[in-house]
Amino acid sequence: MFFNGDAGVPESGVKPTYMNFAPRFGFAYDLFGDGKTSLRGGSGIFWDTRQSSFFNARFADVTPYSPQLTLTDPPGPFSNPLIGIKSPFPASFPPAKDTFFQAPTLVITLDPRGTYNTPSIYNWNLAIERQLAKDWLARIAYVGSRSNHLERSEELNPSVYIPGSKLSTDQRRVFQAYQFISLASQSGVSRYNSMQLTVEKRFAQGLTARANYTWSKSTDTMPVNWGAQGPMDSQSFVYPCISLTPIRWIAALPTSTQPTD
Repeated sequence: MFFNGDAGVPESGVKPTYMNFAPRFGFAYDLFGDGKTSLRGGSGIFWDTRQSSFFNARFADVTPYSPQLTLTDPPGPFSNPLIGIKSPFPASFPPAKDTFFQAPTLVITLDPRGTYNTPSIYNWNLAIERQLAKDWLARIAYVGSRSNHLERSEELNPSVYIPGSKLSTDQRRVFQAYQFISLASQSGVSRYNSMQLTVEKRFAQGLTARANYTWSKSTDTMPVNWGAQGPMDSQSFVYPCISLTPIRWIAALPTSTQPTD
């Protein structure tokens, strides 16, 4: 195992990135020159936050900084569960250079390549709007997005299922010297595509009624509970969705233009 400060390991665990360029682009065009039909579109690149505090905090909770010992089916009784095992307690702080790592050791790790890829979202849309009558507006739009490098937790040391085995969870792990090895992976991806329909009616006194209909499909490789307790497969999670929004009333609040003392 390597820690921050070891040869070849970045001080923060991963190398920083300074290439997070986030441009925006948008346009509007009067298709027929009569002010009643417009074509609108836009796109942009967005970036998520840095490494989540969840994983940063967990680095401080493992050996040698905060030793933990979790035993599935401990060798001793409840009164003395550590029979035959060297106890890591009490632990000294700061940890000594010769700190003993009691097996099986719990490990939290970042991408061993040492490169941090900021989670990114690419968003784009294209819409056609048409004035149907004096106070009526219809809109049809395509909205899509793509996300890369989403953070998820992957288990690198799962227990192997052995039919009929009476071995404990730790005794069936791939790497016997360790308990679970949790990788802060940036391998998550997602895709979203949708058709969005809108009808809008404007009344007097700034009152507007609006109805929306959305037909969409979302796919991703993110587990429902964000973390993964076993090896991840390459199958995507698919979420088709149809959304019908009831008529929504929007009112513009009156504002005063009278001078004040």
